[in-house]
Amino acid sequence: MKDTEAFTDALAKTLYALRTEKGLSMEELAVKAGITRPAISLYESGDRNPSVHVLYRIAKAHECPVV
Repeated sequence: MKDTEAFTDALAKTLYALRTEKGLSMEELAVKAGITRPAISLYESGDRNPSVHVLYRIAKAHECPVV
């Protein structure tokens, strides 16, 4: 269970860092990724983990390379 919590925490921090590094608001990222602003908030707070599909859309919105 600790590994899962550590992963969730690291993912939340990374998502927040990427968004703020790009100078995007939650609303702007949500529009670019085609998801809702509350969903972005939940992912960045670690209260919810995005699906692989949603994670892909967030990465594309950040213009991160996706393999």
